[in-house]
Formats: sequence, C-alpha cells, structure tokens
Amino acid sequence: MDRTSAHSEQAWLRRVRVRLIEESERPSFDQLLEKHHYLHYRRPGGRSLRYVAELDGQWVALLSFSGAAPRVKAGDRKIGRTARQRVRRLHFVVNNSRFLVLLDRGRHPNLASRVPGLCLKRLSRDGQARR
Repeated sequence: MDRTSAHSEQAWLRRVRVRLIEESERPSFDQLLEKHHYLHYRRPGGRSLRYVAELDGQWVALLSFSGAAPRVKAGDRKIGRTARQRVRRLHFVVNNSRFLVLLDRGRHPNLASRVPGLCLKRLSRDGQARR
C-alpha cells in the first residue's frame, strides 16, 4: 500500500461513527441481520445494546451486545469460579452476539477492526446509562 492510499484509508476510517440505534430503527436493524448475517436474526436473551456504525450517514456495520449466559458449568469449572462469584460478577460480562459489515471488506480495509473498537470505547458507559 502506498502512502497516499494509506492516508486516504485513515481519513475515511476517522469519519466512521458508532451510535446506539433508535427504537424506530430496530425493525431495519433486525431485518438486515436476518437477511445478511450467517446466523440470521435472533432475539438476544436478557438486556442488549444495538449499535450502528455510520460513514457519512450511511449504515456500514451493525453490532449487538447481550448479557452473558447465566450458567456455563464447564467454564465455571475451568476458571475455578464459585456460584457466588459468578452471580456477583456476571453483570460485568457481555457477549458480542452479532456483527455484520455491510460494505465490501476488500474496498474498505480495517473497517471490521475499527467498528468494534469504537463500540468498546463506549460500551460500559452505554450499559450503565441503560440500567
């Protein structure tokens, strides 16, 4: 990659913004996942946060985060976590339930890294605000 194209890539990546979807956008969000995500749409269990990534107002990616599974015996055994520890700390754990890039990845390199990074910067704050 030459210097000019690297600079151009960085410039458009800086314009990507993520935000929580509005309730009125939820049907469109769910339909896009149903149509284009290999796991399709599935209503997340428990509380969830749904994000849209936009580039100049156009949706370029969708992400949803949901609460962790309340019990995973094998996981609890492996890390040596007690039932009490699990209950006390479970609200700190989230799953990235869906991630869908809506643009051609070959023409938009690094988008699939940039978008989750932007979400993670605000995920804790958004989750606390929704409590």
